[in-house]
Amino acid sequence: MVGLTGERVWRGLALDDRAVIGQAPPAIGGERGAALDELRDVVALALARGRTGEIDPRDYLPELLLRRSPRIASQIRARVYSPLDGDHAELARTLDELIKSNFEKGRVAAALPVHRNTLRDRTARISELTGVDLETAEGRGMAWLAWLARVSS
Repeated sequence: MVGLTGERVWRGLALDDRAVIGQAPPAIGGERGAALDELRDVVALALARGRTGEIDPRDYLPELLLRRSPRIASQIRARVYSPLDGDHAELARTLDELIKSNFEKGRVAAALPVHRNTLRDRTARISELTGVDLETAEGRGMAWLAWLARVSS
């Protein structure tokens, strides 16, 4: 069930432990429909992550943005991951691990497991193939959005 309320009425309710509860900022007039649609999407995203209980819709803004712009999300995903398809599956796996580990190379090298020099070479090869410089904030942001689009679809 998804609905709009001005207060946290669910606090006193006996809800199933699988319930997802989120509250968006108040919406007025014509904005209510859009706010309700966004809240539905946020609940779907939370469920896809396996989250239950009270959630903060603001935690899902990047995924919501990608979901609301599927054509752009597809372009971002393709820009980063299409060059890694096929023969470069190990590089895609390396990129996934880099993103999940917040680009902390020591953690990534241990998780894969590979030597740090091998990881450095793989990261350079990913950047070469995709045209996305993973040593910059912009490149890492693009990679993160591509990964979000990939795991959210």
